[in-house]
Amino acid sequence: MHYQSGRGQLAAICMSQNNKSEYYHTKWPHHIMQKQYHISQLEIMNIMIAMKTWKHLFRHKTVTVFCDNEAAITVLKSGRCRDQVMLACAREIWLVASMNDFVVNPCHKANTEDEMLLPDALSRLHTGPQYLTLCSSYIGDHNNHHIFLTDNVFQFDDYI
Repeated sequence: MHYQSGRGQLAAICMSQNNKSEYYHTKWPHHIMQKQYHISQLEIMNIMIAMKTWKHLFRHKTVTVFCDNEAAITVLKSGRCRDQVMLACAREIWLVASMNDFVVNPCHKANTEDEMLLPDALSRLHTGPQYLTLCSSYIGDHNNHHIFLTDNVFQFDDYI
């Protein structure tokens, strides 16, 4: 699973071993952007949203989470952080994993000049047609399903 947040956009893709995938890309709601969260906070929030969105697919599995934000990955690996927002998101991720019987395996994967992560391209679809071409080259046209996030996935202000 890959994640990207930033520039007012979030995106994630859930790829299964049978070459089927689901993905989303959308704008962060106004009430989230208004709070001016740090990019590391947005990255881990996006992971939290994806875990809640696809938890039914993860039951009895180990889920490898790829993210280009080292701070988000470090919190998920170590369980320690001074940032209360990031820690609250990590706790929610672990709770969802525990309640749905799956293991989260966080992995840092940095973008390079030669290779942009798919969620980075997804999160930039609104900026130009070159990103649509890039996304198509990654995921092709078969066995991919674009899902739309509902407003309720962004309702977590009570604990963050």
